[in-house]
Amino acid sequence: MNELNMNRFIKLFILLIGWNLAIPALSQDKIYRCGNEYTNIIEKNNENCVLITSGDNSNKSSVKTAQKITGFGNYKIGMLVNDFLTLTEIKMLDLKDKTKSSYVPNDGELLRTTSTSDIETYNKVYSEDVVKFEFNLATGVESIGKDSHWTTVTFYKNKLVQIYIYHPPVEFLEILTEKYGKPRILDKTKYVTCQNGYGAKTQHKDGKVAYLWTGMNSLIAEYSYLWMNCGEISNYYTIKDNNLIVVVDSITKAGAAKERSEATKSKASNSKL
Repeated sequence: MNELNMNRFIKLFILLIGWNLAIPALSQDKIYRCGNEYTNIIEKNNENCVLITSGDNSNKSSVKTAQKITGFGNYKIGMLVNDFLTLTEIKMLDLKDKTKSSYVPNDGELLRTTSTSDIETYNKVYSEDVVKFEFNLATGVESIGKDSHWTTVTFYKNKLVQIYIYHPPVEFLEILTEKYGKPRILDKTKYVTCQNGYGAKTQHKDGKVAYLWTGMNSLIAEYSYLWMNCGEISNYYTIKDNNLIVVVDSITKAGAAKERSEATKSKASNSKL
């Protein structure tokens, strides 16, 4: 992976860590499909956009879903690590420990990250209680000629607490709405002014729009779009135990901060300043 894409991933990773928080008040109540993108804000009389759902913009802490949120296929939130590893489709994969050279899993690979893995700082796990696995998950929804997508599953104290699918097909949102009912929408986007090397200024969306379905026992299904870096866009789908993934993210933040502090102290002690 080239340096540009690596930097984009680091920025995205840092941005996503900050979003695993308690869900605040929600706004906007309509979802439109405009080509291959979903949005809740369109220009008046835009004939290229179709209303998909009217959503639910209430501030209720829980909304009853059409079906119970449990996980994704055979991957159930709360399942044990050993149960995950003995799934037929997982047993077929080649289990490897993630290293600095294994940025994303190849087809047929299952990459494992633990607190002893020798990887880049932004990918590190800082507790023996946390284990992550990455693989290409067959979603059953074909997009650009494939139906598998890079997925990370996170275990905390031996139990699955999050399933995270990178860049899922746009059809996911319609399927999720059919399965779970109208989502609540969290819109935290704004427009920023960007300037290129020639001095030209343009307006770009920045921030996140999340479509949320809240289940029992702090389970949340979320499909989100992210706009960043003056024109880049990304999306993801996750099912998580929100209470426990907040704990995992806190461990990650604290571990990364401690590592940066120790690195700074080491540089200071070796400096001639």
